[in-house]
Amino acid sequence: MRQLRSDEARRQLRDLLDEVQHDPAAAIQILRYDKPVAVVVSAEWYQRASAALDGEDGEEPAARYES
Repeated sequence: MRQLRSDEARRQLRDLLDEVQHDPAAAIQILRYDKPVAVVVSAEWYQRASAALDGEDGEEPAARYES
């Protein structure tokens, strides 16, 4: 998985979106202060992952991570 600092990701956002859109297997990890804080993936990949997680407990995937 490719990694980018958050300042680089901000400058390259359009290119990052193009990359994940055209390669559904692509994933780009965003780092802030050298720690991973987010991953950019295609909407298609996210939808498949969300559907797979939905089967675990019926709870919406995003709700598992809300504080």
